[in-house]
Amino acid sequence: MLRYCAFWSVLVLFTASAAQKPEPVAPLPPAEAVSSFVAFPQDCNANPPMVFGGKLLAEMDRAAGMATRRFLLASPCGARDAVTIAINKVTFHAPARVKDLIVVTGRVVGAGAKSVTVRVTVEKEVEGKRELLVDGEFVFVAYELGTDDKKGRAIPHGLTMPGDTAK
Repeated sequence: MLRYCAFWSVLVLFTASAAQKPEPVAPLPPAEAVSSFVAFPQDCNANPPMVFGGKLLAEMDRAAGMATRRFLLASPCGARDAVTIAINKVTFHAPARVKDLIVVTGRVVGAGAKSVTVRVTVEKEVEGKRELLVDGEFVFVAYELGTDDKKGRAIPHGLTMPGDTAK
């Protein structure tokens, strides 16, 4: 048992030392996240059977967060966490109603030094076709979580989008 533990200690040390000097990462294909749900009566606002816009925004933020997290998995700097910093250009094209099958798609479309921009769409699926209900842009920043003695802060993620020439 002692040899087994010693082997894993060496393996862990080797892995940790290799992680300290990350190799440059090639640009990634845009990360994507897709989720879906059926609208229920509890999702409605004061005008049933319409779904509350805040419910749709929450689902959009969740899909954008998942896409951002997938994008950050390749960060050479170890950035894994992110927080929403802005929601831009949200347009409600049509209402969602109770019993609708709602599909929410988030796709990373841009990356700054610390930020990640995600385009999100909400669609209603009817008979194999999709109708656009809402679209918008969510901006996240890679974030180092704080501790009891230190505040959290935005950090560089070290990633670029395909086609970006700026370093």
